[in-house]
Amino acid sequence: MKSGKQISVTWYAVIDFVTASLAWAFFFFIRKWVLKETITDQGEIIVNNKFWLGIIFIPLGWLALYTLVGSYRKLYKKSRLFEFTITFMCSFIGTIVLFFLFYLMM
Repeated sequence: MKSGKQISVTWYAVIDFVTASLAWAFFFFIRKWVLKETITDQGEIIVNNKFWLGIIFIPLGWLALYTLVGSYRKLYKKSRLFEFTITFMCSFIGTIVLFFLFYLMM
């Protein structure tokens, strides 16, 4: 079954970048809340350089990892089981790398 309208690979990459940025922001503020750090001051959200570096570089790292394994090639000719397995493996490896990066930087 062929569909006349296909989504560009660029949109997939942009959506991946935005969702990774949102996930990082969510993690950042949840972490501050759990550690009982100040989140707002006089109605303004307090962020530091680590927040902005995370918003840019963590999504770029995920995009690089997914690009290396070929997630953005042949979007409409993939096995669902293979994609699930590759995504799971990439997420596992990426999470381990992020954990140790945080551990070493903090």
